[in-house]
Amino acid sequence: MNLKGDYMNKKEIYGLLNEVNTVYKEQKLTDEENIKLERKIKEKIHSNKKFNFRKVGAIAAGIFILGSFVFASNEKIHAYVEEFFTDKKISLSDAGDLSKDIEANVVELHKPINFKKASFMIENILTDGRFIYLNLIYPQKYENEIYIPSSLKINGVEYCPESTSVKPDKIENNLISAYSEILLDKEIPSNVDLDIILGYDNFDDSSDRNYIEVKVPKEKSQINQRVFLENYYIDKDKKYRILKAKINKVKAIIEIDQPIIKIWGNKKTVDYYVKGKNSKGQTLIFDVNQGKSVDGLYKCIYEFIDKNCKGTPYKSDISLADLYNSKDIFKMNLIRVEGKREKGKIINKKEKIIGKTFDLDLSK
Repeated sequence: MNLKGDYMNKKEIYGLLNEVNTVYKEQKLTDEENIKLERKIKEKIHSNKKFNFRKVGAIAAGIFILGSFVFASNEKIHAYVEEFFTDKKISLSDAGDLSKDIEANVVELHKPINFKKASFMIENILTDGRFIYLNLIYPQKYENEIYIPSSLKINGVEYCPESTSVKPDKIENNLISAYSEILLDKEIPSNVDLDIILGYDNFDDSSDRNYIEVKVPKEKSQINQRVFLENYYIDKDKKYRILKAKINKVKAIIEIDQPIIKIWGNKKTVDYYVKGKNSKGQTLIFDVNQGKSVDGLYKCIYEFIDKNCKGTPYKSDISLADLYNSKDIFKMNLIRVEGKREKGKIINKKEKIIGKTFDLDLSK
């Protein structure tokens, strides 16, 4: 990551963020916000030798750096937000444009979390495998502070929040509802009661931190899901292994362990995605949501890309709801894309199919 030179423009900032193994959803910045963003990352790196680039990934992944979700911590603001919620509730399904069926697993909170400089309202939460989904509420006028999900314990076990993506929407009374997805480093237990402690830090002041405690009963701890493949090798040398392919009404993912290809030093890059078609010719796309190096392997999560998804080079011909209800068989391939990365985009691309075609059989 090159952090030297003059201030970068928007495209260069997004190019820098693309070097982090995570996802983010783009939101326009003012010139002043661009300068502030780059300065904060530079200052943090130069002032702390133990600076954690994974933390930058978590921030870059969502609106946590592209206009944060906090509001001033004072009694008038708290009363303002709490009064708003006495008359109106925002469901997690509405905040995230999700199926209403998930509401049976959502835990309603309506809890403020307070800091030295700011606070925000955590409205509701949902746990699902390696993901936590929640909705945050804050007044629009206080969106310039930066707070990140920094720590997590579930039933006494520490988890690492690896990346976060955020979908902010303006709601009435000058408030913003920010639907967040937090990806964890391991699976959340299912069919047990969950005691969750979720901590947030101020990016500029590590002493400005706080946490909330949430209890999730076992009957709400896991969304019903369909698993189609487990422990399946797609190549004869057994280097590429599908750990699990599953779908529920929040998302569909394919987890794959694959070799690490070290080519970053010569300005070349590699991208991967999973692509397939059914007998009707409809295309199904899973793109890399997150990947990390563990014991010589690159552990990747490929997430289904809905036909309505914006800001991605790959897109399916069907929606998540269509996929969940489908009885089709899709012929799938893992595809490696090699090329050169310039300003966040891959140019001079060459695609290569890895291993053999595998079936995603939704008829079972």
